[in-house]
Amino acid sequence: MVTVFPMPYYLTDPENLVMLKGYAEKALKKYNDTNSTCWEVDDILKVNGGGCRSFIFYITLSVKTHKGEKDYFQAKVVIDLDGHLDFPIVRPQVNL
Repeated sequence: MVTVFPMPYYLTDPENLVMLKGYAEKALKKYNDTNSTCWEVDDILKVNGGGCRSFIFYITLSVKTHKGEKDYFQAKVVIDLDGHLDFPIVRPQVNL
């Protein structure tokens, strides 16, 4: 079991923001390829993370299309010790 922590100040560092936006773009590409959609990352809204053997980011992002449609997505990004990226969850945000 992994403990996940809110990371509210993580997005204030420009390097972190660029890194997370890159991860979000790769995750969204996986979603687009699987679902034949054309979403693009607009902004990173929130990030939580934690880990031990692998580091895990839970990213909430806003997305858009060329037609002006907008939505919110969630992505789980797993980075293993070798730096390999995996995106086990990429989906539109669940509204409860």
